[in-house]
Amino acid sequence: MTQNNTVHDKAIVGFLDILGYDSIVKKMINNTGFVKQFDDLMYGITVNLRETFKNLELSQITGDESIDQAYFVKIVDSIKVRFIYDNIIFSLQLSDASFRSQEYDKNTTIQNCIETFFSLMSMFSTIFIGKTGSLLRGGISLGSHYESEKNNYLMIFSEAHNKAVRLEGAANYPRIILEDGLRTYLEEISYTHIDKFFYKDQDGYHCFNIYSVFYVIGITKDVLTDINKGISLNLESNIGNKKELSKLIYFAKYHNEQVGSDCLNFPDLALDIAKFEKMMSNDINSG
Repeated sequence: MTQNNTVHDKAIVGFLDILGYDSIVKKMINNTGFVKQFDDLMYGITVNLRETFKNLELSQITGDESIDQAYFVKIVDSIKVRFIYDNIIFSLQLSDASFRSQEYDKNTTIQNCIETFFSLMSMFSTIFIGKTGSLLRGGISLGSHYESEKNNYLMIFSEAHNKAVRLEGAANYPRIILEDGLRTYLEEISYTHIDKFFYKDQDGYHCFNIYSVFYVIGITKDVLTDINKGISLNLESNIGNKKELSKLIYFAKYHNEQVGSDCLNFPDLALDIAKFEKMMSNDINSG
């Protein structure tokens, strides 16, 4: 879709922060081979991932067998993905959903866009964690949004982005928090898959289920295996670092709950975190 350079009164923005990015840069900045590999990885799971999505059938995401592929390509094109320093920004301008086909009214098209947006975020998150062993934290919000791209220039002037950034700051642990205003909007448009993409954590936040893509498109054991290996290595390398261990243990508990569920049922891919929890407990007791 062409950028029409107007402020959109309704846009969904997902703001993701890569935890530990400063340490990665400090450690690896002079390793040109690593930097090139990381560049290729991020390009592959942002720009190329959108192109890969276009080759899927929308029926795999929505369950609607009648949706034509040209319509689905326009849906994918409506989603922007940016990688800026340690942030990944997903944006979907709902007021720009003017490409609906004769078979679907605007509300249905908006719901199809939202379904694809969440699925794309989920696929990015799982592949990223599996390939890097690094965790993500962020927020997803609704609000006015302006985004302009021309030549080598990018500008984002956005209420939705600002709210998502604030949610990332409040998240503390590796989780992606849903803004209350966006949740209310999803309920108002009768979006039926809120519980598929979001869960309520122990602090009462509604958080994005990054493993939801496995329920939507299909279970990928290779990705889950990569996540198991990456997080296991990260746990071992952070022994003695209570701050990082607490974040990794938080995510490991989420991972173990997901792979142990009836939907996924890969209990062999659960992370062994008992010794790390014991370390944390011993540190607390000794303090």
